[in-house]
Amino acid sequence: GCVKNKIDADLAREIFAFIEPFAGYGFNRSHAACYALVGYQTAYLKANYPTEFMAALMTADQEDIERVPIMIDECRGMGIEVLPPDINESFANFTVVTSGTSTNKIVADNISKTIRFGLRAIKNVGAHITEIIIKERKDNGPYKDIADFLQRIQDKDLNKKSMESLAKVGAFDKLEERGKLLANMDKMLEYSRNLTNARNSGQDSLFSTVPELAVQTTITLDDAAQADKREILVWEKELLGLYISDHPFNEYEKSLSNSIVKLNNLNVSSAGDPVNVAGIISTIKKIVTKNNENMLFVKIEDRLANIELLIFPRLLKETEGVWQEGNGVICRGKLSNKDNELKVLCDKAEKLESEKIKKIAARFFKMNKAQHRNDSGNVSAPPVNLQYQPNPSTQQFLKLKIQDINNSEALNEIKKILAKHKGGNKVLFYVPKGSGLQVIETGFKVDKNNGLVEKLKMILGEDSVK
Repeated sequence: GCVKNKIDADLAREIFAFIEPFAGYGFNRSHAACYALVGYQTAYLKANYPTEFMAALMTADQEDIERVPIMIDECRGMGIEVLPPDINESFANFTVVTSGTSTNKIVADNISKTIRFGLRAIKNVGAHITEIIIKERKDNGPYKDIADFLQRIQDKDLNKKSMESLAKVGAFDKLEERGKLLANMDKMLEYSRNLTNARNSGQDSLFSTVPELAVQTTITLDDAAQADKREILVWEKELLGLYISDHPFNEYEKSLSNSIVKLNNLNVSSAGDPVNVAGIISTIKKIVTKNNENMLFVKIEDRLANIELLIFPRLLKETEGVWQEGNGVICRGKLSNKDNELKVLCDKAEKLESEKIKKIAARFFKMNKAQHRNDSGNVSAPPVNLQYQPNPSTQQFLKLKIQDINNSEALNEIKKILAKHKGGNKVLFYVPKGSGLQVIETGFKVDKNNGLVEKLKMILGEDSVK
């Protein structure tokens, strides 16, 4: 088209070379206006109807198990409580709970700060039985106790699987403790069958005036041990796909805070660096190498994020007992960004145990400290590469001229400042060597901004920071 309009072909190609990459992120004005409108509307809803907005957002993304925990954490930051399913308050999807929810009444001017998981989110509880439970509650009010529930829900889909799943996730918690329900599951199912048989045979109406012949109208459950916290978390993960009431990693997180990098803080700028990570094992995939040895691909998660670990044959032989789903684990290895996917290539691993957590944290903290100590012994910095001589003109670096490498006070102050300004720009040290300067690429990565530069100039001098 350009050539036909007497535009030089080389110039046309040059112009198109500018246009082509723009197509990757640019769009026309009407499209931009629509996005701006949607952005305004969602911002308005989040600001003025935060609970309703977050419930709708989680419902829209409820199939994405990795997104939902992030949104739940956002809710907590907004002061919104996200609770497990409840037989008297949950609907099919995520539900905003008000004082009128359980009685199916609209409450005017009620500002709610609570969201309930929907019944459809529970594994083994299908759409049909969910609809039956909600319709009965709407028509005849909330369920008073477990006997009332069993009397009113007479459906083939209320079976052992669905009852156990409802009990395990806490849907009956306001009616009865879940450990007691699970211990009496066969007794409850027999009670439900007797009710169904009686109704089918017309016994209810025939003998309703003769109490001693009437079908049993209540059920007495045997005492049983309460379900413990760890069991409850396992059930939530199994049946809802994620932890709700708590996360098992929270038990270790505080003790490990100085020894690990949080999973959601890992990024491509650290690729190639050794890192310590920890979490709860969620999935394990075993493969056989070309040498006929086993290795593992293990996904771990904390409250907000997850990452895959590669466990090579040597480490697997040394730590075979560690790798079980649900176990807590801490690992050290190189962060890889192969195929644009962050993974940790592990060379050390240990199972997390509550009674040993302080000793474990100390061991991995020492690994970090040893790695971060440079050859001079003065700066506790990330590892340096003395062999590599970078070309400063090809990358964005923060360049620091260090005149006195023996001034430990100044070096430690520089270290503290760099540690507080983490980012994507690598730091170069220019240090005296013979009659000139040696360039050292450090392991520090900072956000090179005016504030950081000015602070460093105060220590090193105006001409020593570039």
